[in-house]
Amino acid sequence: MSLKFIILMILFGTNANAAYQLSITNRKYPLGNQAALDVIADNLETQFNTTLAASDNEGFLTQVGNANAGSTRSFLAPGIIGEARYSGSFGLSGAYSGGTNPTVKPNSLPSVGVAAQSGITIGANGEIIHLFPGLDRKKVMFHVSFYTMDLSSYFSNGITLNSMQFSTGVSYQVYNPRDWIPGIRFNGIRVSSGVSYGSFSGSYTTPFTISSGGIDMKSNVKLSVDSTVYTFSNEATTGLRFLYLLDLFTGLGVDFNFGSTSLSGTNSDGAVSASQAGVSVFSGDANVTGSPYTSSPTTAQLRWFIGSQINLGPVGIYAQAQVSTPAVYSLNLGAKLSF
Repeated sequence: MSLKFIILMILFGTNANAAYQLSITNRKYPLGNQAALDVIADNLETQFNTTLAASDNEGFLTQVGNANAGSTRSFLAPGIIGEARYSGSFGLSGAYSGGTNPTVKPNSLPSVGVAAQSGITIGANGEIIHLFPGLDRKKVMFHVSFYTMDLSSYFSNGITLNSMQFSTGVSYQVYNPRDWIPGIRFNGIRVSSGVSYGSFSGSYTTPFTISSGGIDMKSNVKLSVDSTVYTFSNEATTGLRFLYLLDLFTGLGVDFNFGSTSLSGTNSDGAVSASQAGVSVFSGDANVTGSPYTSSPTTAQLRWFIGSQINLGPVGIYAQAQVSTPAVYSLNLGAKLSF
């Protein structure tokens, strides 16, 4: 089950693989004028190849991988676990790394914001399952989250987006909550560990055009980014409760990421065309050659998070923000039900 909520954006499209090159072959000139048209076609090739060569490929792909990992782990153990036998939660999450600019411009590789995640997290108190000998089962909480969605319908201009995430983990209350003064309770210390998987794929078709002497030449190029990450996360949480109504919590985490992000390029229609006053004057085959460029997310990341939760009887409504090094920002909003 998934809901299509747009929460945050991650960078896509400002960088590409400099190894890809556009070449225009099998050129045809229905009305002649070969010399002038060849110059325009050569300039279109140069324009495309120069744009790609100006890109920071590794930095872009690392940012996409880090944002993908940041979004999956934001489901790890959000909010405050209720003091009850069963607990379930519904959460919306997203992560951001890099900059965005959704304006689509010809002859450039655009910054396009893409939607982030929504999902459901379900937890159960450890009294149900005896996980490790010697641990107090009442202090254990298991949780799992999953979602998958196709967000292509939110966009036009040849943009396609698909994403899927799965997270599972366990929490343990290593130091019990205790009252400090009337109306204020120390929530103790809770540690959590979990594993997450996230996949993200997106593509964008951008027109490369050039005009000269009243002749307009165009070629559509498709750039695709695919990211797969596996994250092993560990975190410790502490906080205070005020008047049994408001929880404020914070914590630190360390995450280990594995996987890769790749970028590939193709010509979406395999053709280049030119017209003058609405009349076709040139056609050719567009060939984009090169090997996909790949990069890995940052292997080890430190993370700090802060949040709050309002408790209304068995229902807790929470918001949690996180920042990792290098800079990845994520947000998780949701509600918990404990009974």
